[in-house]
Amino acid sequence: MGSLTESVYERNAENWSAHSWQSKAINAQAVEYRDNSALDRVCHSLQQLPPLVSPAQIEEARELFANAAKGERFILQGGDCAESFEDVQLDIITSKTSLLAEQADIIESKLLQQSFYKVFAHLGILNED
Repeated sequence: MGSLTESVYERNAENWSAHSWQSKAINAQAVEYRDNSALDRVCHSLQQLPPLVSPAQIEEARELFANAAKGERFILQGGDCAESFEDVQLDIITSKTSLLAEQADIIESKLLQQSFYKVFAHLGILNED
């Protein structure tokens, strides 16, 4: 990691907590929830779920993005913007990540045939709507 990345990481790590998002300024999307008790229930439900990614995966992603910024890697991003909380199940997530990996392999093999020699990184984004 470069010094800029380290300083941003260290600053964020020192100030991070499971509830730190609540103190952040709302700039782009000022959301007002009609039912605060429903919001509390959802937040409680989310707290009971396992982490989506491990600290090791976060560090790996940082390295992959840094390599891509230096032109050493190509990032393929794919995801689903419309899954529900019911879709947060191991078999569904495993299926989606497998599909992303298969797509990346196909694209990578086609680009390698055309002498495009960048290493791929697969990035899956799952958002709840």
